[in-house]
Amino acid sequence: MHTFEEVRRNYIAVFETLFKGGRCDLQLQKTDDPLESNILITAQPTGKVIDTVSLLSGGERCLTALSLLFAVYLVKPSPFCMLDEADAPLDDANIGRFVNMLREFSRSTQFLIITHNKLSMETANHLYGVTMMEPGCSSIVSVSFHDVAMTQSDQELGGAIARKRREVDDSAQAARGQALLDTIAAAEAAEAAAEAALAAADVAVAIDAAQDAVDEMDAVEELDAVDDADADGLAGAGPDADDDPSRRMEASE
Repeated sequence: MHTFEEVRRNYIAVFETLFKGGRCDLQLQKTDDPLESNILITAQPTGKVIDTVSLLSGGERCLTALSLLFAVYLVKPSPFCMLDEADAPLDDANIGRFVNMLREFSRSTQFLIITHNKLSMETANHLYGVTMMEPGCSSIVSVSFHDVAMTQSDQELGGAIARKRREVDDSAQAARGQALLDTIAAAEAAEAAAEAALAAADVAVAIDAAQDAVDEMDAVEELDAVDDADADGLAGAGPDADDDPSRRMEASE
């Protein structure tokens, strides 16, 4: 049961990767004797609601079978695997997904694929073809892409690598220069903001000092005005007639 659960989880992961979503599952219909139980395979691509795998299209059934195959390989990989036109029902988009999966699993498994699809042939390291140069006489022709790559000009390859390296270096240098310019601009902006803040603070202090001076001048003027008023009042108030002694004497006579 532990192995079945591992295969089930791998099947879900591979299926959702190949179909870019969807829903799938593996279930045992009879759990009393797992070795004699039937396995219910559920596969529902995105946007489809179906009950059985037989309702899927040919390409979808092919990808479902490959998902189950690779799910088993993830649990117990095999050193060798042969696929006989497994990619025949697939279109170009699904062929790309199939080829990417082959590249991933080819690290631990050697695949022998019988195919007529050009996209599948492009991913192979070696090609073997059967041809009939003369009627009734078949011959095998093999091509190694490694040998083809070795026949390329080393000078051209080195020049291409050097040009690519220069492009990478130029891009990195441009990015560093732009980052430096952005840093300088940010520092200048911060300095200008600080100077503006200091200037605003100085103006505020000057305004406060001027206001204080005006207030002090107003207070001094008010005090001067009060003193002048008191002085005028004292000067205008002369001696009272009733208080004159001569008049008091005349009044008494």
